[in-house]
Amino acid sequence: MKKIGTLTVFTAFLLFAFTGCEMTKGEEMLPFNATQDVGGSLTFKEDFLKANRIFGTIYQNENGEWEWNRDETSPRYRTFIITEKAQLDEIFSVYPDIDFEKKW
Repeated sequence: MKKIGTLTVFTAFLLFAFTGCEMTKGEEMLPFNATQDVGGSLTFKEDFLKANRIFGTIYQNENGEWEWNRDETSPRYRTFIITEKAQLDEIFSVYPDIDFEKKW
């Protein structure tokens, strides 16, 4: 049950982290190539999760037990804008092929 809660929190994080939009400035379109991970094809690296804990989420402690992060100094949310493959490699162990050169 706790794993489902963790998965739900990270899926919500991904919905907001990888959702893009198009904006107009005058008649010019500003290009965005964002993807949304609806099918769960992303897997976070454990080191990244440990270093970027968010208040109110479930994580696995040193004893292997699941517990809530109640540390008031932890941020309530985090946003990562990934602009190159090296950043993607630092955060995820499994991810779909993404073309960083593509512009709309």
